Amino acid sequence: MRLNADFTRFACVTPEDYRWVASPSAGVERMMLDRIGDEVARATSLVRYAPNSQFDPHVHGGGEEILVLEGVFADEYGRYAAGSYLRNPIGTGHTPQIGDQGALILVKLTGGLELFVLEGTLSDGDREYAAGSWCRYPSGVALTLTAGESGVQLYLKRGHLPPAQAASA
Repeated sequence: MRLNADFTRFACVTPEDYRWVASPSAGVERMMLDRIGDEVARATSLVRYAPNSQFDPHVHGGGEEILVLEGVFADEYGRYAAGSYLRNPIGTGHTPQIGDQGALILVKLTGGLELFVLEGTLSDGDREYAAGSWCRYPSGVALTLTAGESGVQLYLKRGHLPPAQAASA
């Protein structure tokens, strides 16, 4: 699968574009934001866990970053409430096991400059993005971001993988 896989182009998914897809684990759905590969992939996704669900044990060959957006994410290493940031190094594995609250997480395994609007709105001069919007900008783009009238809280990541490496993965 190749979804928003051209790192030389702008890509954006807003909440009205969300299309949740069932994962191989019951009660776990994904909103794929970008992806190169099938089940094992270089990807950025929202992952929604139903209460008392779990995901099969798995290893992250390229590492993994998680931002807990809602509920409590848990695995054999701990419990992480909304607002928690986790980084699983290359080659590590885990078995997510979610409790009564369920959870919504942003999972990142990707490259380029990416942002996810957590609260408020954000403008890049061309368009305004509401909470829940994900955008990836090509490497080298001159970018001016402006918070909306009520401010903005966002997750921003840049410079983590060169576009040439990510596009050939």
